[in-house]
Amino acid sequence: MKSINDVLCLHGILDFVYSWFVDWQLSTSSNKCNIVGISKPTFSSFRHRYYTGYEHIMMSDSMSDIGVLIDLSLCFSDHISNITRKAHQRAFLILRRFTSKDRSMLVKALSRMSGLY
Repeated sequence: MKSINDVLCLHGILDFVYSWFVDWQLSTSSNKCNIVGISKPTFSSFRHRYYTGYEHIMMSDSMSDIGVLIDLSLCFSDHISNITRKAHQRAFLILRRFTSKDRSMLVKALSRMSGLY
């Protein structure tokens, strides 16, 4: 957002979406929503409060969208760390449960297990 007009435009869009939800008798989950301000440091310190109806939408330093963790600087190091941590957990679980150390068996077990998560 470069100016206050951008902020007002976003407020208008949120109001429009909220009105659409109300018209169609749909509930909103503001507690599942958050706003991540991706901008230059000069404007990011100028934060506004956004609402859906009367519920405040929280500002956040990062968020997950379709499984990808995004942060303020568009750096994916946290996302990569989460993925590698999960991979290590799965590998440890397989190695702990299997007595065989046959590489082909372990690869098959890991490929079948990755479909479960």
